[in-house]
Amino acid sequence: FGPGLITLLEYLRQTGSMKEACAAMGMSYSKGWKIIGRAEQDLGFSLLEGTIGGSQGGGSHLTPEAEEMLERFNAFMAEAQSSVDALFHKSLFQYSSCTFSFIFILHASRKYECFVFRLFFHSLF
Repeated sequence: FGPGLITLLEYLRQTGSMKEACAAMGMSYSKGWKIIGRAEQDLGFSLLEGTIGGSQGGGSHLTPEAEEMLERFNAFMAEAQSSVDALFHKSLFQYSSCTFSFIFILHASRKYECFVFRLFFHSLF
């Protein structure tokens, strides 16, 4: 899984609606369900519990397993960013007038890679 699934789960947590979560991400409702279905198959547990229609209009909410996964992923990302910040200060502090943005990608093989996403120079000269 990756940032797309995590973002979708975050929107689902906030809105309680697949339709609203997909709209917020600019994706189709059916694509949202495909992402969830594939992730559930890969992970081996359900991510959503839902209610159908009725006077409240139905909705979806995260399962306890999905909540835990989301919390663990967010904790991982925070710790990874902290480690990258420390490595930056150790290795590239001479460029302290620059701002680096990093993106982390979790590959299906469970290998973690860090890429420099963009580099902005601020008053180097």
